[in-house]
Amino acid sequence: MAWKDPAERHSDAMVEAIGHAAHRIANALTQGFKLMADETQALADLTAAVTQIGTAVAAEIAALTAALASAGVNNTPAIETAVTNLNTLSASLKASIPPGVTPAPAPTPTPPAA
Repeated sequence: MAWKDPAERHSDAMVEAIGHAAHRIANALTQGFKLMADETQALADLTAAVTQIGTAVAAEIAALTAALASAGVNNTPAIETAVTNLNTLSASLKASIPPGVTPAPAPTPTPPAA
């Protein structure tokens, strides 16, 4: 190895350190974007599950109401109140999800120039 002036060695060390830092930053950004994509998918799955639960609850309430009516059951005020409360809960559950919300795609990381 040829002799170098201390200032030149320091400059070379700084360039190398900057190169290592840029590589670490690029890796951190890549991992961050992967985690964001996983979170976006989890939110989409949760939204779908809440929608399905709300739909299932509404269907069960309708089926129960129809079965009670066909059996000639006298719907007391307590039963009517319970059905109304369940219908309200189902509507609230569905309303908690904004219609047509699609998460924005995660930006693609750009590796640093060599």
